[in-house]
Amino acid sequence: GLVGAYSLSGDKRLLEAAETFADALVPALSASPSGIPFRGIASLRDGVVTPSTGATCGTAPAGTLLLEFRAVARLANRPDLEELAMRSWRALGKAAGRRKGLTPSKLKMTPSGCAAQFVFGNQSKLTVGSGVDSYYEYLLKGWLQEGGGGRPPKTWSDAVDAVDANLVQVRGPTTFMADIEKNKTLGNRATHLACFWPGLRALEAIADPQVASSVLPLAEKLLDACVAAYDATPTNLAPEAWHVNDDGSIKLGPSRHLLRPETVESLFWMHRATRNQKWLTAAARIWDALQRHAAIDGGGFAALGQIHKQTPARVDKMDSWFLSETLKYFYLIFDDADGGDLLPLNEWVLTTEAHPVPRFGGP
Repeated sequence: GLVGAYSLSGDKRLLEAAETFADALVPALSASPSGIPFRGIASLRDGVVTPSTGATCGTAPAGTLLLEFRAVARLANRPDLEELAMRSWRALGKAAGRRKGLTPSKLKMTPSGCAAQFVFGNQSKLTVGSGVDSYYEYLLKGWLQEGGGGRPPKTWSDAVDAVDANLVQVRGPTTFMADIEKNKTLGNRATHLACFWPGLRALEAIADPQVASSVLPLAEKLLDACVAAYDATPTNLAPEAWHVNDDGSIKLGPSRHLLRPETVESLFWMHRATRNQKWLTAAARIWDALQRHAAIDGGGFAALGQIHKQTPARVDKMDSWFLSETLKYFYLIFDDADGGDLLPLNEWVLTTEAHPVPRFGGP
């Protein structure tokens, strides 16, 4: 966030703060034998790292350093910071234990930190959602940040081929993303966290027009399924997860709505890729639903409980992603609809938290 704010404003104090923060995180990377950062707490005061206990580390946290550290490193002339992030990135790329070409959501924990070894089972799964989402995201966005020359890297194309072959499910007219869990079978369960995926494929189509005709049809079907989860509830707000019946209909149970960004993120990228009015209309419906059910008099929005009911209870919680991502993607899609062109792709990359950082090189 700090380096993104500096990139937009030019205020040197923000870059200095970003560099200070990065320096405080360095021990979590430099002290790791594998290069993958410790799972634990790095003190911002003295740099002491307190490793967490447990059997596993998350793949997504380990894979979500590249854009941020590279931006600070290049803007502040600190190549040592970029090398630390690249060390972790290379370790993840070489880590053993992938299944079906897919990257599991957990890494093995050892007494000396996170190992370059994926694990499957023990709450680790094969998914594009929780635990691994931003690692997949940075396979594409890391290439874009470097200039996006030529075609996307083979690591990206191999990953999307594996995802398409193993995680995309069809029930009746509904195409959606499912997970492979420890029983090695795909269920009918879909999650909101996976709804970022069609937007990431739309971003790929924008960046690499050669693949647009092959990528967008499936991505649009996946986004249709996410939008359908919103339309299926009395509140027009999607739950955290839902089941897809064999006929393609959606089965709802008691669930919360946490103001998550993934669907509106995909709506923004899909609208920018296709300029299809239906994606703008879907975003407007969701925004109207948030205004009706989640907006708080005097400011702010509340998470919701029991959205399968007509009048859900409000929860005294507004996570940071709502400000950094959800509202930003609403703003961007509505700005596009008004003829704007904020954050053109040839100049900016959005991090997993939707903070804009500059592209270095490229067209």
